[in-house]
Amino acid sequence: MSRDHTPNRMSRFRPQVSNPWESDSRAVTAIRNCLILAEQMGLRTMPKENEQSCAEHLANLPSTKLIEVQKEVSSKTETLYQLQRNIAAHVHDKEAGDFLQVKNIEYRINMITELCSDLDKVMQNTEALVHRLRKPFVGSFIKIDARYHK
Repeated sequence: MSRDHTPNRMSRFRPQVSNPWESDSRAVTAIRNCLILAEQMGLRTMPKENEQSCAEHLANLPSTKLIEVQKEVSSKTETLYQLQRNIAAHVHDKEAGDFLQVKNIEYRINMITELCSDLDKVMQNTEALVHRLRKPFVGSFIKIDARYHK
């Protein structure tokens, strides 16, 4: 048996909680159980000096690097998506800008006001217009002979 074997003492891997039935995270439960069994069997655990070197080795694993690259790609994809949304908003503003600019709106309002005033004058002078239209045209006109009509 190893000198680190402590079957009667509390395991350092067991959670120190007041409720022993409280469930741990399912992701670490299996690993925790393996460590407890290894400790009960008398296997040595990793010394503190090796934990740091193990962490350095884990940081250099290809899978860890792949996860970091995926995080970078995800963040850049999100940034790209935000930029595309901003570009689409600017394009939309450019398309609708001529309708929403104050100068163009004022110009259209003035044009409609003039048109309304002209139509009001026509409505007020309707009788005079009808009377003039019913009169025959008398004045200078172009003489056209019948021989030119074909």
